[in-house]
Amino acid sequence: MNKRTFIVFGFIFIFSLLQILSCGISRKKAVMYNDRIVSLQSEVVKKMLDFSETFNSRDVSLMEQKYGILVSTIDEKLKEVSQIEPFEGDSNFKDTAVSLFQFYRDVAKKDYRELLDIFKKGVERGEFTQQELDKMDAISNAIGEREKILDDKFQQAQKNFAEKYKISLVDNELQKKINNK
Repeated sequence: MNKRTFIVFGFIFIFSLLQILSCGISRKKAVMYNDRIVSLQSEVVKKMLDFSETFNSRDVSLMEQKYGILVSTIDEKLKEVSQIEPFEGDSNFKDTAVSLFQFYRDVAKKDYRELLDIFKKGVERGEFTQQELDKMDAISNAIGEREKILDDKFQQAQKNFAEKYKISLVDNELQKKINNK
């Protein structure tokens, strides 16, 4: 092997090694990016579940407390997810997350507030009218229908992101809990 061939093979080897290493680094960054967004979502969803569970207690002051925590958490996490930079110029996953968080904010400030107000009236009277029960069911069902659409879009954007950057997704225990509710 002459000196020139040796140098060419050396460059090819170094270039290949750098490509392999950079793919590993890029993949690790993609995992961290995904995990950051999912972590923010998980924090919001946990607060939503905490708030929802307070309805079983009929403790209006606890419900108001959990509601306040929920709203402030959503506002905080929406701000955080909005400030995340696109990953390698690709903002689809992040943008879909922002839309989902905006939905959470809108639901909390409008629908959850309305549910809480109706619930408070029923607790104060010691019973709920059929109209109140029907209204709460209608609100809950409408939230579920709208959320499913956005959650499906979020999951598809996450799947596309994972495929593009060749990362594996694992089942989220919190998502399993939500799906079983």
